[in-house]
Amino acid sequence: MRRCVLAAIAVLCTAPASFAYRPFDGTDAAVAERGVLEIELGPAGLLRIGPDRFLVTPALIANLGFAARWELVLEGRQHLLLGSAPRDEPRSRLVDTALNVLRACCGMAPFKVGRDRA
Repeated sequence: MRRCVLAAIAVLCTAPASFAYRPFDGTDAAVAERGVLEIELGPAGLLRIGPDRFLVTPALIANLGFAARWELVLEGRQHLLLGSAPRDEPRSRLVDTALNVLRACCGMAPFKVGRDRA
């Protein structure tokens, strides 16, 4: 066992450098062409948080190519409360929202230059 652990540490410490970019969750890795609007819809589903149950409407991701190798990405998802809701709380809420600007660099995959908003 000790030899396996030492071997694993040796492999990890001697591995060459690697390059990576943020994972794409529900979107493609390509940047939309200039003047092109891409609309992506995710699946609908059910969500349970404690005693509350929500219908999760399809996630919407809109990609707009506004310049060569640049795109504006707007995304979000809506939760609709199933059952009765307290008087002072809305039955629906917009969650997982983000506005990002993406750029393709040097012919490689785009990287994120915007900031997520919740």
